[in-house]
Amino acid sequence: MGYTTTEELVQWAEKELGHDLSGASSQRSAILDHLDRAHKLVCAGGGFLNFDEAGKQLSADRVFAFARSKQPAIINLSAAITTGNVTATQGSTTITFGAAPGGSNSVANWFIRVNDQDEVYRISAHTAAATTATLDGAFVGANVSAGTLKLWRLQYDIGLGTILRLIGPFRAQGSDNGDTISVYDKEEMLDNWPLDDIDTAYPEACSVIKESSGTISLQFNSAPDNLSRVEYDYVATPSTLVVSPAVDPILPKQFRLLLAELAVYHMMLRNDDTRAAQHLVNARNYFAELCDYNDKLNMGGDDDYGRIKVSGLEKFKGIDTVKGFEES
Repeated sequence: MGYTTTEELVQWAEKELGHDLSGASSQRSAILDHLDRAHKLVCAGGGFLNFDEAGKQLSADRVFAFARSKQPAIINLSAAITTGNVTATQGSTTITFGAAPGGSNSVANWFIRVNDQDEVYRISAHTAAATTATLDGAFVGANVSAGTLKLWRLQYDIGLGTILRLIGPFRAQGSDNGDTISVYDKEEMLDNWPLDDIDTAYPEACSVIKESSGTISLQFNSAPDNLSRVEYDYVATPSTLVVSPAVDPILPKQFRLLLAELAVYHMMLRNDDTRAAQHLVNARNYFAELCDYNDKLNMGGDDDYGRIKVSGLEKFKGIDTVKGFEES
């Protein structure tokens, strides 16, 4: 048995746990759940498997070739709206536009600056094509009648339940600020690009402001002056593992036993079984081999990765970018 299908991995785990293999064990559902959790953990980069027994981090979460999406996903950044006028009253959350901004589109959750005042507000409610909107808090500036406005869409929901992990940075097209948009922690982004300093410009940064079941909410530090395209890579949430009809792991087949080792580890751990530690050691060893396999795959399998080969100098193996010349 190759232990590559979900059913084979579950049966291997049952055997290690000492269950009767004449039929499905009473704990098969729990084993399958731990197997699926292990599958998602590895696909996301490895989690605690990147740490040793003492809690020292050995490496950052990996981006595995088998897990990343083949094609990038796309965000179309909405153009800032800087035409039209708005009326606002101090102490009120209601604002009135001279004409519906965005035509027939809603500007709910867009950000607005009124009459070039310092404060920037989020529009908490707006019905498409309506000329009134609600701010996220009372307007604190002086009364404005038919004043200027700047509207920016900064927040976008991406993935819609399909993203396990983002792979940054984002790739920008048509940007004057470079070819990428870096992903920052939200607090760090707002420290470097505070909302009250925002203006119309191609974004340089974004942050994850919320994640819920594979849907990710992003906030950019600014909005462009025209409709723009951004690409991003990601690890897709893998399908839940099922015995029948079969839904099998997406790991390379030779490393799938890693998942069963992790499932057995968690099952034994909850039962205070002293054998749990050895299964974690086994899982870490499989994971290390998987990482090595992935690294070589990304290098094209070249043992001289990181070297400059010198033609005609047979006495040298190459020029190591760290050590210099090495004699054969």
